[in-house]
Amino acid sequence: MSSFSENYLYRKKHVELLKSKMSKMEPVHYLLHLEPDLEKFVFLGTTQITILSDDTIGKVVLNGKFLNILSCKIKINEEYIACDFDYDENKEEIVVKFPQEISGNFEIKIHYKGELNDKLLGFYRSSYTIEGQEETKYIATTQFEERYARWAFPCFDQPRYKTPFDIEFVINENLTGISNCAVSEEIMLENGKKLVKFEQTPKMCTYLLYFGVGEFEYVEQKSENLTVRVYTTPGNSQYGELGLEISKKSIEILEELTGIPYPISKIDNIAVKDFQFGAMENYGAVTYREPLILVYPGKTSKSSRTQIVIVICHENSHMWFGNLVSPADWQYVWLNESFASYFERVVTDRIYPEWNIWDDFILDSTLGALTRDSLINTFPIELPGGKPIDINTATAPIIYDKGASIIRVLSDFLGEEKFKLGVKSFLDKYKFDIANTEQYWAAFEEATGEPIKKFADSWVHQKGYPFITAHKDGNILKLQQARFTYLPHETDTTWLIPISYTLFLSDGTQLDKKTVMEAATMEVELPENTVTYKLNTQQKGFYRVLYTDGNFEKLGELIVEKKLSHLDVFGIQNDIFSFTIRGDFSVDKYLDFLSKYYSQEDSYLSLRNISGNLNSLYFFMDSKRSRIAEIGRTMSDRYLEKIGLEPKEDDSLETSRIRNILLWSSFIFDSKLVKNFVKGKYDDFKKDTPIHADILSTMYRSFAAYDKNSKHLFFKKLMDPKTTGQELLYLCQAIGEVRSEQDLKEILDMVLDKMPLNVRYIPILVAAQNETTKPWLWNWYKEHAAILKEKLTPMNLGTVLVGLAFHSGLGREEDVGMVLEKLAQEMPDREDDINMALELLKVYSTVLFRN
Repeated sequence: MSSFSENYLYRKKHVELLKSKMSKMEPVHYLLHLEPDLEKFVFLGTTQITILSDDTIGKVVLNGKFLNILSCKIKINEEYIACDFDYDENKEEIVVKFPQEISGNFEIKIHYKGELNDKLLGFYRSSYTIEGQEETKYIATTQFEERYARWAFPCFDQPRYKTPFDIEFVINENLTGISNCAVSEEIMLENGKKLVKFEQTPKMCTYLLYFGVGEFEYVEQKSENLTVRVYTTPGNSQYGELGLEISKKSIEILEELTGIPYPISKIDNIAVKDFQFGAMENYGAVTYREPLILVYPGKTSKSSRTQIVIVICHENSHMWFGNLVSPADWQYVWLNESFASYFERVVTDRIYPEWNIWDDFILDSTLGALTRDSLINTFPIELPGGKPIDINTATAPIIYDKGASIIRVLSDFLGEEKFKLGVKSFLDKYKFDIANTEQYWAAFEEATGEPIKKFADSWVHQKGYPFITAHKDGNILKLQQARFTYLPHETDTTWLIPISYTLFLSDGTQLDKKTVMEAATMEVELPENTVTYKLNTQQKGFYRVLYTDGNFEKLGELIVEKKLSHLDVFGIQNDIFSFTIRGDFSVDKYLDFLSKYYSQEDSYLSLRNISGNLNSLYFFMDSKRSRIAEIGRTMSDRYLEKIGLEPKEDDSLETSRIRNILLWSSFIFDSKLVKNFVKGKYDDFKKDTPIHADILSTMYRSFAAYDKNSKHLFFKKLMDPKTTGQELLYLCQAIGEVRSEQDLKEILDMVLDKMPLNVRYIPILVAAQNETTKPWLWNWYKEHAAILKEKLTPMNLGTVLVGLAFHSGLGREEDVGMVLEKLAQEMPDREDDINMALELLKVYSTVLFRN
């Protein structure tokens, strides 16, 4: 039986199991009462759950972890009666045993204590300081996805259990309470306390709840049906105006696109300093890392402002995709993230069409997904069931980026109107409910009349993606598909591939065509006067193309003659680079192709991608460094001289972004032009002269690499309480570029000891790409392995392992393999990251050996 068939049967069986379980017992309402103490970092809680059971039962199993259970009671005949309970923290389960068997509706009440922890998960504390004050203050905030609501209250902590919640806090009277819905009532109590009650939530999952308590301030906009706020710690609300505007606009656009009103009277956007992720789509109360919601004058670049807009649009898309309709189980989380990752671009494009945001999508999302999915050890978009799902370095590019890219393929395949019809039908059918993948495609087929399941089986349930070998034989174009992997891997997997292609005829005309490839091979008849052709027109497909008939060179001539779109110019080069890593071409052939056909290329996508490719080759390939640097320096300097090294206020987004990227490339490729520019800016930096925000990140990195004694200047800024969240990110990237081994080791030790938990991994990750660390960084990791497990979050540790293994592991493959395989046994939740790290190491070791 094929793996696809096994997975299909598992899904069918799992859906039937879910239905049978849900028919027996489910929560129908929660009342949550919380009393957080921001001085002692603890909280008291009472959870009352109304449960409906079709069957007669004598116990109920809840989820709970890191909770001190004080009492459990069940309400029988209007009286609360004590229950015995077993608490297994390893299983994260609380078994409440009833004094008698019961069925129908009943209520349980649990009193407990918990800790406002410092792990950035569950109900936790986040620190901040106010300018001019030495005291460290705290807010209480939450992060519950995927399995951390159980750290805050006993609950049925799986997404299939959706129910309304009533929430209330007892807090100090000077503090503000924030939850998913608006405040309904505040009652002053004794001893300087107040009771804050919130409006009842819609039916929702536990992972989407939010509790926030602190000395918040806010900016707001109100309309007839919606209040939009950006909450910050004191002194920062002035930076929230862009976030406020985009949050309001994006909700309005999403209501129009989906045809379904946003169901809550407010949407809060909470800026949190200590936050592990970029943002979290809590229903009606979205949390953000500060630099992803706040605009700091003189520090936030055009590129960073763009990221703020995209992230807000992503999180607000979740109000429909994930919150209104939720996944029946975590294996269906792609229905949340893939659609939000697609609609983030749809909405952003509506607000700022001049940004050409879909071009960036191809590079940031589609290319990132193709790269990750080129490993043998990958995942389907719908993750396999049977074990806890972890969104991590290994799975996120598939769930978010590949999923969004395939949805874009589907939209193009169906046509925009049919696609919108399918989306609206699905959301309307399952609003305030849960759904699985099969239900999604069934609703889509019913609404559009199109056989979507065949497409879905190819792209959502199979791992990997295809490449198409193309060969023109007379007027017949012969196509063959196979799975693309960097390392050799035999498989007979095929995909249903919507193919767009452009024909270039001898009379100078072009023909745009479409077809669908369903079998392993296919033949297409061409006009007799076809000179050349380009598959994957405008790069909308999710596949690569290998021309075996000299067509790359013919397309190269069209690039020089400026007869191809900028998207196709990007795609040709990127395919050649990918086939170079795979071993179809040598690195020298790739460099020859760039020199011959891309030396005068000015398009943003191609320049940005070529810069990244050359930087990667430069790091790994010592024997070809001189040639790589020459090509990269010549391309970068030529374009920088054209646009100018200094930013201009009227720069387009693309110009602003590419300048910052090429400045770094030219710097590491030893450009005199750029090094002189960096020297001048470094002198400004030492005098506290402001540097333009659009080049600030690259200048900081360049300063660290330029001056071996720059450590003390960066330490001073890192420890300065006035340093904004945005600048802190730039500084964390920069200090990883320090070239002195002794200084960088001191920096990394300081980072682990003193820097906020959510940014500690950044300097280590950057240091792995610092060429001077190659002789020693892997040994540094082995010496610090135990400390890193303690000092980094598990997700960030996985990210570091991937970066370290294939950047610092070359020449040490056997040792890296032994160390990481042992670690996988100790930390099975990091197995996906470790497998990815080891395969990437093998990929680049093979490239080096081959070239």
